Amino acid sequence: MNDSKTTAKKLSGIIATLAILALLIISAGCTGLTGQQDAGTGAANGQNANTGQATTAPTPASNEKQPIAPEKLAEFMPASSNTWKAEELRSGIEKDGLTLMSWASQTYDNTMSPASVTITIQDTLGEPIGNADGWEYFYDFTYPNYEMHAKKVQDYPSWLIFDREADTITQMTMIEDRIVVSIDVANGQLTYITPYENAISFKKLAELTKEKKY
Repeated sequence: MNDSKTTAKKLSGIIATLAILALLIISAGCTGLTGQQDAGTGAANGQNANTGQATTAPTPASNEKQPIAPEKLAEFMPASSNTWKAEELRSGIEKDGLTLMSWASQTYDNTMSPASVTITIQDTLGEPIGNADGWEYFYDFTYPNYEMHAKKVQDYPSWLIFDREADTITQMTMIEDRIVVSIDVANGQLTYITPYENAISFKKLAELTKEKKY
């Protein structure tokens, strides 16, 4: 009984995280929190020339803790390629209850198949918004159409999630208990994750959390 409750709690936390990421992206499309980048540039290591940033954002109180700027997160997006074409970069700052969260997201469409890869980088400011339970109970479990496997990515805790009904594979990595990097493959293969995982320096993202308070 306790195991089933723990599993349900963990699953609800991860699903909540995915829902939050999806809502942030949908909200961007509805409110104009969009940006553009040169699809042919970008080193995905925090030193590229991406220019995507939010055009509007909640007005923070003077004493309110600030998340990492969305344009900083956007700098980690990999470059477009002949095989994978980048869509418009989207980013913004959203308020969830009393907490501000920043995020950047970009989708890459495969030119030879219906597959796509979406990368979302979110700064939660360390608040337990949906994802806390998932990383607290860190072990594998499998259902007929849904699997979650615990792993490490660049030394950081990560979930690899297979949703067979939705035909998606998602890798979610937590950096310094604060930044969530989600790599989501739709209509594709697990191997599509690896090049994007390798293109993003998680250690440099971790360094952002140690800079000045945003």
